[in-house]
Amino acid sequence: MLTGALLAVIALAGLITIARLSTDSVGDQTPTGQQTPLTDTVPAVQLPGTAAPAQANPAPMEDPLLSAGTVTRQDCQLPAWSDNPNYVKVFVLVALGCLNNAWQPVLTGLHVPFEPAQVELTGDVTTMDCGRPPERNSFYCDGTIFLVPESYLGTSAGPASIPAAAVSMLAHEYGHHLQHLAGTLAESTTRITAAGRRSAAGLELARRVELQAQCLSGMFMGAAFDPPSIELARQDNFLRGDSAGADPDHGTPQNFGTWFMTGVTRNVLQECDTWTASPEAVR
Repeated sequence: MLTGALLAVIALAGLITIARLSTDSVGDQTPTGQQTPLTDTVPAVQLPGTAAPAQANPAPMEDPLLSAGTVTRQDCQLPAWSDNPNYVKVFVLVALGCLNNAWQPVLTGLHVPFEPAQVELTGDVTTMDCGRPPERNSFYCDGTIFLVPESYLGTSAGPASIPAAAVSMLAHEYGHHLQHLAGTLAESTTRITAAGRRSAAGLELARRVELQAQCLSGMFMGAAFDPPSIELARQDNFLRGDSAGADPDHGTPQNFGTWFMTGVTRNVLQECDTWTASPEAVR
């Protein structure tokens, strides 16, 4: 496991803290990389992917996250967005603190032992992390979120959406952390491996994992940010999902965005039940 020490919070004189995720001036957008494995954030796409053949619903998953739990409304006050990498590190660390604070009481109420996630903000993932080759997209690995700037700077929703894309991507990967703590990430990975990662059944299970993380991301975003910020995140998420020609393991852009908005609007863990959702809802 690559944990790495969390980056020290840098004192930023004169920064105004805000709960609104927008920017008027950012650097050049960088195209995102290729489609990535199970717990990776997908690149921004313009075209929906090809759906896999519908499968029968998998055996029920024993998931402690399927409860009546909600995320308590609490504004996440973030520093203003900047192109300066040192400022971005602070922005991400503050957002991660908001995620830890939001989800800890939820898991405590579910009697799920809580451990805060860690984050590595890096554009140079060069080792075999979690058994996968080097890549250019954000992903989660055993307690650590690897947030790769290229994967949110390339949002197809436009430069103004970059801060919202970064936070909702962080929240998506945090959703995998919640699955890890609940035990469902390990269980689903075992089932996917048994079915075959590239089989129709294995790919559908992978989409159920990813789309639950989307819904959990939406729950946090809806509880932590204002409507303009959520709208920017909505635009970004409806432009992500499986790209044409890639393995359909994250869901169509429509479903990817829909599950995100389910979390935003309903804010109940039970509503994030992708395990028993119809095959059409997890295409």
